[in-house]
Amino acid sequence: MALVTITIDTGNNQSFESDEDYLLLQQKVGRNLILFQHLEKLIKLISSRREVTIRDSSEFEEVNNKLNNKYYTSTFGQVLSDYEKIYVSSEKEPQEPKEIEGDFLVSTKLSIETPEWYRTERLSSLKLLLEERNELVHHLLETLDRTSSASCKTISTTLDEQQLRIRTEIKSALELLDRFAFLGSTMARKEVLEEFRRITKLSEYGLFDLLSEFNLSHSDEERWSCLSSASHYVKQSAPDVWTEFKSQAQNASLKKEMKESGLFDFTSVTTSKGGTRQLYRMTHHK
Repeated sequence: MALVTITIDTGNNQSFESDEDYLLLQQKVGRNLILFQHLEKLIKLISSRREVTIRDSSEFEEVNNKLNNKYYTSTFGQVLSDYEKIYVSSEKEPQEPKEIEGDFLVSTKLSIETPEWYRTERLSSLKLLLEERNELVHHLLETLDRTSSASCKTISTTLDEQQLRIRTEIKSALELLDRFAFLGSTMARKEVLEEFRRITKLSEYGLFDLLSEFNLSHSDEERWSCLSSASHYVKQSAPDVWTEFKSQAQNASLKKEMKESGLFDFTSVTTSKGGTRQLYRMTHHK
């Protein structure tokens, strides 16, 4: 009887370089998924309030609950069709508003007139990002060779380009939301905006990549890095980034901004001299 040997590659023999690239890739996947979630949240918030009619003050709670249910249960793809209707081409004849029968307390219909090219570009970009989000969630492993440094770097570059496009759409959604400031009367609009801005702030400054890079190259076996050393690294390697951060952070400390972002874990250790050293690592380090 012939002896058949089966070899299973567990990835333990991969090179140190590819392992580092794979960890960085994991962190960028996490970053983009967080950005996608916030884009989806903004699109849902705006779309669910696109058309609202309240006939009596007693209906406020009922209507608000109905809108919240739509907000929380609809998928990104489902609300895009409503979001599309907000952008009205300036090249088409404006439609007469639909007359609402009976008495009503308040009635709103959100719309913004834009050139056709802008409307087409905005909606095409959103649909493409929806497809890319689905690919990232469901099919990333089909194209990834985690033992290959080149494969990890190629996908990392794609993710960096992708996150810039996500931010463009988020900025557009925020501007649209600011136009319709009265949305705050039916939902915690301020909370939504602050949550997004808090999580993306470090990425906007360029600190996310720098802190991630330092964490990968200067960490212990459990991926912890010294926060003060990371701060010094940022100041030395990217002084412009550090200056921009300090000018915009309103005297907040780096640790405070990192903690509020939700992208980092923190711990502390006692030094040989009895002092305390603050450590951090990326939340998506595993």
